Amino acid sequence: MRPTSTVPTLKRALACLPEAEATPKPRSCGGTSTNCFWCNPAFSPLLILARLPMNMTFRTILRLALLLAVAGTLSACDDSSQNIGWEPGDSLAIIGPAEEVAVPGTYEYYVQAFTIDKNYTWSVNGPVEPAYEVRREGEFVDVTYEEPGTYTINIDDGVEYDGSLEVNAVLVDVLTQAGRLYPSLAAAVGEAGLEETLGEASDITVFAPNEGAFEPVLESLDDELPAPGVLADILTYHVAGAEVPASAISDGDEVATLYGDNYPLSLGVSGGTVSVNGVANSATVTAADVPVSGDVALHEIDTVLLPPTASVDITDQAVVVEDDVTTATVAGVYVPGDGGFAAIEDADGNVLGASDYIASGIVNGVSVELDAAIEEDTDVSVVMYSDDGDEAFDASVDAPYERDGESVSDDATLTPAE
Repeated sequence: MRPTSTVPTLKRALACLPEAEATPKPRSCGGTSTNCFWCNPAFSPLLILARLPMNMTFRTILRLALLLAVAGTLSACDDSSQNIGWEPGDSLAIIGPAEEVAVPGTYEYYVQAFTIDKNYTWSVNGPVEPAYEVRREGEFVDVTYEEPGTYTINIDDGVEYDGSLEVNAVLVDVLTQAGRLYPSLAAAVGEAGLEETLGEASDITVFAPNEGAFEPVLESLDDELPAPGVLADILTYHVAGAEVPASAISDGDEVATLYGDNYPLSLGVSGGTVSVNGVANSATVTAADVPVSGDVALHEIDTVLLPPTASVDITDQAVVVEDDVTTATVAGVYVPGDGGFAAIEDADGNVLGASDYIASGIVNGVSVELDAAIEEDTDVSVVMYSDDGDEAFDASVDAPYERDGESVSDDATLTPAE
């Protein structure tokens, strides 16, 4: 009787197969995947068909061949990023970014192989010799570009096939570079609304805090950035109003910042290490002259520099009344070493309420209890006061923080509770 299904016959055929060498591999899985139809000897279609019983009918053999074809399709390899359809050719194709890559940066390339052997040799030529690392038995290479220019990546198999790829490495502007290398800084620039200021600036030097520099700031604020106004003050303190490459820095130099001409940064050089010294804290340059386009110098530093005086940000808002207590919220403050207070004053300078004592640091969402209810829209200023040491606010004793001879403050309109 003819078998009604080819499955039992297929199982018997697979069970009786001896170990054998794999058939040539038309896919680029590397020949190591036991799940690959083409790479595992037990799955060889020719071996399976050769071991079938001689008394099987042609129809049964045809069904079995169809099953093998489907199995080969469903078990296609997926062992690497070069899982692409195999096509014959006469050269080795290099796959990876080429048209325009930003420096500095490391980029991955791989060979679209159609040879079984992996005896590949890579080389990279350009205006300077870049560092590169060969991986995966020669199939992959990681190339690091430090300088702009046109580079050529070459590969050959040592027998008859070779290939090449031309890569254009370019400089990018300071904002793009910040987005690539310093995502927290880029996010801060956006939050502070400084994209246009920095994007259009020339003849400047940016001291860019790296990711590690932002970690303690973000941790202290529950992974939030400082309020936009405070953030803008902090970031402009990191931008000098002149292009200063590392080669032009001498010990003791001072550079004025966009924060204010009266608040320069002091630069130090010791044993080849460059330090950037503010009034409140200092940072070390961890990567000098990071490549960027335009008349801009970019130096990476390991600490967020804090401005020499206080900063505050308040927005228009409706006050909150709860249990007959009227409260306004200051979006954020920065207070230097002595600590201080955020006091809300009316247009005549009368204090309407003050915050509790604020220790040195950056704080978001500072509550201020007002002495009276807000009955109509009221224009106010929030003024930052220093502390005389008793941690209790007294406008007759505690002096306002100043910047360029004026009290540190920000304006807003308070409206009655909704």
